[in-house]
Formats: sequence, C-alpha cells, structure tokens
Amino acid sequence: MQVNSIEEAFEKFDYVINCTGLGSRELFGDSTVFAGRGQTIVVRGNAHEAVVSTHSDSVTYIIPRGGDIVLGGTFQKGNESLLVSEEDTKGILERCGKLYKILEPNNVDIIREKVGLRPCRPEVRLEPELFHTGRKLVVHNYGHGLLPSLFQTSKFSLIFSFLFLFLLSAPRRRRMDSLLRMRQRSG
Repeated sequence: MQVNSIEEAFEKFDYVINCTGLGSRELFGDSTVFAGRGQTIVVRGNAHEAVVSTHSDSVTYIIPRGGDIVLGGTFQKGNESLLVSEEDTKGILERCGKLYKILEPNNVDIIREKVGLRPCRPEVRLEPELFHTGRKLVVHNYGHGLLPSLFQTSKFSLIFSFLFLFLLSAPRRRRMDSLLRMRQRSG
C-alpha cells in the first residue's frame, strides 16, 4: 500500500508498522534520516569461501553463490545517487583482488552492478507512537542502515517485535493500557 500521509493508512488500519526508511523524512518529518549509498558487483566464477574485511571507511566482501560471486562494497553517507560509479567499481575490484588473489581486477566477467540506498539515522528508530488520542498506533522500525547500529540492535529489534505482536494479540483495551504504561515508564 502506498500512502502520502499516515492519515491515509489510518483510514484502513488501526495499527501501522512504519518501515518506510528514507520515506520517513516526508511521511513523519524525520530530518535525521539520511541515505547510505552502497554499490556491489556480481561476477561470474566460483569462490570457495566468503571473505570480509572492514576498514574505517569501507567494508570489502566476497560472497560466493551458485555460479557467481558478489563483490562489495561501498558505504557513502548522504550520497543518494542510484547511478553505477566507475570509480567505485574500480575500487571494489582492487580491494577484492587484494583479499582474494584468484580475482584479477582487470580480468573479471561482470554480470551486473547494483546500487542501493540504505536508510540511516544516528540511532535506529524502534518505538511506538500513539495517534488520535491513543486509538491509532504506529510502531516505527527504520534507520538500520548504519552497519554497527544494525549489529547492536538486531537482538533488541527481535525482542521488541515479539513484544508488539503479543500486545497486538491482547484485547484492545488491555493492549492500549499496556502500551501507555510502557510509554510512560520510558518517557
């Protein structure tokens, strides 16, 4: 379902899970959301093991799949271009070639190059928000694009999601009372 405002969603639903990522800038006025641009390359070949190397400004990885290999990557804060960058392609091939000597940067068969935008925030937004004097609920869950934040919050995200599933399965009045008590304790 595509909506231009949360009110459109509330016309059909009492509960909304907000995983709109970059769309939260417009939908909820969240000015802290920014893009993290990532680029990968898929090449023909077989590798026998996955390799990952992290640096202060990049993550380099080689992920073997059936008949091809994913090479990556980039992470560029604030860059929202969806165009493939030749400079990034060259950098990925060079870094992956150093990690996995079998890959010769000038002698790879590129199947495709992919670019995507990760929704990032200084902190993941994972919280409930009540609308219409408590009759409508939005559970925000976005901004996981910063890799360290993702690893630190993935367990919490899982627990939080199960908690909300439990609350949503309770009778409506008890569910909203529980949510309000939770909100009062945390705020």
